[in-house]
Amino acid sequence: MNDLQIDYFMAVGTNLSFTKTSQELYVSQPAISKQIKLMEEELGVRLFYRNNKKTELTEAGKLFYEFFGNYKAGLKNVKEKAVQLQERERRTLKIGFMEGWDLTLILPELNRRMQEAFPGIQIEIDCGGIKDLEASLLNGRLDIVMTLHNSLYDIDDLECRDIMESRKILMYSSKWSSDNSIKPAISDFKDKTFVAPSCIMNSVIERIITSYCRPFGFTPEIKFVHNFEAMITYVRNDMGVAFADCWNWAKHSHDIKYFDVDIQDKICVVTIARDSRPVVETASRILEEITVSNKEKINERSS
Repeated sequence: MNDLQIDYFMAVGTNLSFTKTSQELYVSQPAISKQIKLMEEELGVRLFYRNNKKTELTEAGKLFYEFFGNYKAGLKNVKEKAVQLQERERRTLKIGFMEGWDLTLILPELNRRMQEAFPGIQIEIDCGGIKDLEASLLNGRLDIVMTLHNSLYDIDDLECRDIMESRKILMYSSKWSSDNSIKPAISDFKDKTFVAPSCIMNSVIERIITSYCRPFGFTPEIKFVHNFEAMITYVRNDMGVAFADCWNWAKHSHDIKYFDVDIQDKICVVTIARDSRPVVETASRILEEITVSNKEKINERSS
């Protein structure tokens, strides 16, 4: 059964006349009769009573007339909603960032310049862990991701552009020592728990943290928590320490101390390689330009 047969059936059912339907649709009457017959054979029921005087729907025909009427109305409604959703998606750009980042030197300018380039564009922001952002980009929940390069795999579907470097820091509670003259090293925290936000592949994060501590002669005890906020809560209350990149805003909290570690990571902008939409290409370029042009300010704020 196809849409043409349904259309012919609904028209004949409305007009109760093959002749009138033929005239309305500019289709020969035998052609309409043939399609109705094929439809009856497929459904296994007779749809019309026909004689020289009139055409009537059978009881089965009335059931199908009601069903296909609802189907047509429902399909039209769904199509209209689908078009509206598509138009809304075209006006929406979804960008993901690492959770905990201070983006105040980036987002306002990005939003302003995107509004100039694409008036009415809606920018939606999401924040998450490295692997969560990567997965969201691959499955279409995000259009662009700005993240750390250290845990990204070489995936052909992704286009990754490194734009600047970020220092790593170790954050610990101000309660750890009341002596501000002490300049700690990673080895001073070998008996502490190292806390990290849980993500899709905890083993990757565990391997990275372990590699940071190995040169200092110990293997860290690692605890994964629900998110960045939970990690910061552990650190602030002296329940653990955490490696983070210097972009995070929490290091400026009065009850958190930190020091630089001799580790650098690259900040990158990532998109789907085959995504050539102008809005994505433009946003990626603007995001890179803003970040690079504010590099000195970002580094100062990160110190």
